[in-house]
Amino acid sequence: MVLPVNPAGASIPIKTWPNGEYRQRGEVKTTGKPGRDYYMQVGPWTYWYMNGQMQKKGSFAEGTETGWWEYWYDNGNRKKQGAYNEDGKKTGPWQYWYENGLKMQQGTYKDDSRDGSWAFYYNQVEMPLRKEGNFLKGKEDGHWVYRYKNGRKEKEGSYIKGREDGLWKYWYENGEIKIQGRDRNGLEVGEWTYWDRTEEGEEKKTVKWSYNFTESSPSEKPREITSPSQALAGHWISQKALANFQRSQTEPEDPHHLYIGEDGKFLEILEGGFIDSVYTVEDENPEKRTIRFRVTSANGRGALLFAIFSEDYRELAGMYYLVDFLRGSRGRTNNYFYMNYAGTDPGPVLK
Repeated sequence: MVLPVNPAGASIPIKTWPNGEYRQRGEVKTTGKPGRDYYMQVGPWTYWYMNGQMQKKGSFAEGTETGWWEYWYDNGNRKKQGAYNEDGKKTGPWQYWYENGLKMQQGTYKDDSRDGSWAFYYNQVEMPLRKEGNFLKGKEDGHWVYRYKNGRKEKEGSYIKGREDGLWKYWYENGEIKIQGRDRNGLEVGEWTYWDRTEEGEEKKTVKWSYNFTESSPSEKPREITSPSQALAGHWISQKALANFQRSQTEPEDPHHLYIGEDGKFLEILEGGFIDSVYTVEDENPEKRTIRFRVTSANGRGALLFAIFSEDYRELAGMYYLVDFLRGSRGRTNNYFYMNYAGTDPGPVLK
């Protein structure tokens, strides 16, 4: 019998299935049977490594994993196990192990996203949980606890849709308190207390986080703005460097300044230096006051920012990607920024 040519995207290469076996290079690689088109798996299938150790087994429905599946490492230790729904998406309880046989993580899925209680473990014998908490649609949501390898708490607090929100506490590895304060939507708010513990003793500092620079603003006049791109131009103040808007365990930095010109200039004044860049607006929505723009330095690196203005156009908040535009590579996305308008000052003139 002549088998049809394997179409693009087929789940496995076309060979033959004599006596229910799929052969590759003369050795049994999998066992199972093809569907009516000879390239789509149906029913129970089993896979082996070339050393003869079982790799995985489970069932297919028209080429899609369904029901209970089990996986192993090539050394024979269990790797993971759990169920897929009729659409081939992870569902219900799943468990994962390290290659040495120790438990790695366990929890529940819903439509291929972590949803419900999860626990993560260190790769070491008789080690406690590394972290545990709840997910909602793939994002941390609710109470979470993180631990050091010695079992003591590292940090503890709550998330809402993947961002810190509520009271958070941090500890040193010896169990002594390190930091305490509240977050709102991933940003520190209100009073935060920092305990700096050294051999010389303990120093306690209290810092009040504020993202409202209205008092220091040189201009309180209403901004006559017709578009988000127009609103970008001016002097902006931020209490965190662009690289540090994400949740950190450090004390707040001194406010620094950004000067954005109508001609595409983007100048950020940092402690002991500056970053001289250019920006271009890629998209904007005047009705929603949203904007997407990119900032690029001379070396081709920069950021792609997604932001929204407040109704009076005096506040700008959003998220950004770090990007190497020359290579086309992009960093992680959970970076936040928050700035306040401080006037029309064009900034210093650079040589």
